[in-house]
Amino acid sequence: MAETKGFPWVRAIAIAAIIALFVADYAFNILAKPPPWWAYLVPGLLALGIEGPAVGRLLMQVVRGTARISQEEDSEK
Repeated sequence: MAETKGFPWVRAIAIAAIIALFVADYAFNILAKPPPWWAYLVPGLLALGIEGPAVGRLLMQVVRGTARISQEEDSEK
């Protein structure tokens, strides 16, 4: 499957959202309360080009790591 060589619009919008949130939060200090952590995380991951399935795999690794489930069980299947 051939990949396109363009810059995805989702990444451009995510980068603009991060910049706008940062400027509103820190530079102008105009937000009534601090934004939640995910307000930076979600557009940040999109700006880096990390898709949904990759984030899902990362979350599963975090859950398995905190529950101390060995990853060797998956490789045997």
